[in-house]
Amino acid sequence: MRHRISFLFIFSLFLILNSHCAKKQNIQSLLRIALEDEVQTLDPQAQNESVSWSVLGNIFEGLVAFDRNMKIIPSLAESWENPDEFTWRFRLRKGVRFHNGKEFKAEDVVYTLRRAKTYSASKIKSYLIALDSLKVLDDWTVELITKRSYPVLLNKLTFVFVLPAPGVSKDKEDESIAQPIGTGPYCFIEWKKGQVVKLVANENYWNSKPTISEVWFMAIPDDYQRVQALLNGSVDLIREAEESEVTRLRQTKGIKVICKPGLSVTYLGFNVKKLPFKNKRIRQAVSLALDREDIITRHIFGEALLAGGPLSQNVFGFNPKWSNPIKKNFERANQLLESAGFPKGFSVTLDVVHTAKDIAETIKEQLRKLKIEIKIKLWDWTELYPRLCRGESDFFLTGWGCSSGDASDLFDDCVHTADTKRGYGEANHGGYSNQKLDKLIEESSTILDSSLRLEKLQQIVDLFMEELPLIPLYMRNNIYAFSERPRPLGQNKIIWEPRQDRRVYAAEIGVKQ
Repeated sequence: MRHRISFLFIFSLFLILNSHCAKKQNIQSLLRIALEDEVQTLDPQAQNESVSWSVLGNIFEGLVAFDRNMKIIPSLAESWENPDEFTWRFRLRKGVRFHNGKEFKAEDVVYTLRRAKTYSASKIKSYLIALDSLKVLDDWTVELITKRSYPVLLNKLTFVFVLPAPGVSKDKEDESIAQPIGTGPYCFIEWKKGQVVKLVANENYWNSKPTISEVWFMAIPDDYQRVQALLNGSVDLIREAEESEVTRLRQTKGIKVICKPGLSVTYLGFNVKKLPFKNKRIRQAVSLALDREDIITRHIFGEALLAGGPLSQNVFGFNPKWSNPIKKNFERANQLLESAGFPKGFSVTLDVVHTAKDIAETIKEQLRKLKIEIKIKLWDWTELYPRLCRGESDFFLTGWGCSSGDASDLFDDCVHTADTKRGYGEANHGGYSNQKLDKLIEESSTILDSSLRLEKLQQIVDLFMEELPLIPLYMRNNIYAFSERPRPLGQNKIIWEPRQDRRVYAAEIGVKQ
């Protein structure tokens, strides 16, 4: 009871101080969104995963943003220019205030970018690998200097949400953010871990005012329960529907289902610092032993494309050479296993989230024919994600989406040798290192000519497919479902078109009679 009183006091004080957020809650404007996992953290720099971006993107904003079709648009920066190929000058939007009432200025941008590069827990360092220095020209103008030509800087800045600078005397760059304060259309109310994140509309938002006054992001990891919650009216929208439920959802009156190709690829990853996966012939053998079509037929019910390479065709850097799916070749797989010195196979533990259990069982069944014995270890995502970040998994099933629309997201984060100081390899969970690939990756980021840069990225794809630091499996459709039925207490019906980057921004959701 003592903890509850303390929370209520703090929460009441927050509402008093936070005059920019709606004070009167209209229960008829409550939108309940079910997510497939829980948000990892409320610190936008201490994570780099899809669910957290989807929630925190409602609270925070960057200098620039993507629209729902992945086009760069101004956000907290009204405009920008390049006096030379290394200089980016941003003119900031005036009249913007953080949720605590602090006026947004250039000092906040500098603080944010510095923290993103130097904070020990930052998971977004790779987005700022080319940043060399920062300069405040005046309260509304910031200059960024890059170490080299870096044509994709704007794409990367969409991941850097601006934080309020704490001031010189209260430098908190080494402290995690527990109370998220942004400039976005929604303000933070409460996070009940494992259950829900509650947000309320920012009444003085600088852009168009949100239609929905309160939003709950509810964590429902179980696929069946998430769909049931939509059908029984416990939630209004689900970000990820189970493929096996698509037909039933479409046949339910008042439920709309939207399936869209996304930017993510599902992979098998390895600890390549030790045997057996240190030997690339083992990785190649595993890839050739898998029947990907069987996996998506049995478990994804046709709502996926077979992967030929590491990138979605919607990502800049896609190599058409690898358009065709990787076909099973058990004979060749067995030859590779023998030549690598493992004619009798080996045993390994495969780490997966609970919701991927059936897929893991099929992978286990397929690889057993190659004398690879797999023990499946099931995790909650909130447990597996930190484990992967610590490099503690020898074999794992994961996914990665190039949410900037550019292949450098995958190559900088997941393939380049881990280099904390420079910002590379933040998601290189298997410890892969290849100097030739590193060189190509770094060279690709400096090329201004888009056609020449595309050629370089496609060379990286070729080498990736030879080395297989990750094994591409398939590209799932993004499956959303929401209620078009009249809501309890008379709320209007939802109008919504999903984004290409899979984030759910409540300010983009409308209502109709």
